Amino acid sequence: MADRNCRNEHSFKISYLMNSLGFTPQSALSVSKKIHFETFQQPDTDFTHCVDNPVFLEYKNFSEILSRNFLSIAAPNLAVLKEYRANFLVALQALLQISKSAWERKFNVFKQWGWSDEDIVSAFEKYPRFMMFSEHKVTALMNFFINTMGLKSSYIANRLVFLSYRLERRIIPRCSVLRALLSKGLIEKFSVNLMLMYTENEFLQRFVNPYGDPFLLKFI
Repeated sequence: MADRNCRNEHSFKISYLMNSLGFTPQSALSVSKKIHFETFQQPDTDFTHCVDNPVFLEYKNFSEILSRNFLSIAAPNLAVLKEYRANFLVALQALLQISKSAWERKFNVFKQWGWSDEDIVSAFEKYPRFMMFSEHKVTALMNFFINTMGLKSSYIANRLVFLSYRLERRIIPRCSVLRALLSKGLIEKFSVNLMLMYTENEFLQRFVNPYGDPFLLKFI
């Protein structure tokens, strides 16, 4: 009977993590081994308590950077993350999947571009997905935005979605089109933020089609 109850609880936990919290089967299986629900009727309350507990984070072998800086600075704001369920799930996924060494490498990458520990933690609260990008991708994007486009590192920190765009397919082609338009005096200025947020059709209609210049099409 005890074995059957254990199996039922384990199956329930996996089902709950996948259906209610959006975990993948692999992640649900891993996390289910680390949590325990006092009751099947209110798993949200029990799971939230588990995630809030620093001991749970330490048991998962998170980096010292995370345990010291994230918990001390971001823990008071964890309730805010919970109000935005999608962000909370992404943050939880990042915490569970990123290794200690990877956290340290990612922190160091952003520090090289002038971000403080507090900047990184604040960014994680706002857009946790950015910590799941590879160090190579982040370095390439930051280098282009800062050294090629002349943007400030703080500007990127406040527009973290920039780090989700593809450099070769989206950013470089669009910036090349705008540089061509600037060089010909067809535009005087533009918003990098809007330029990157436009859909493909919106960008063509705004910056390519009105000028009817085949020269611009080679950049798209």
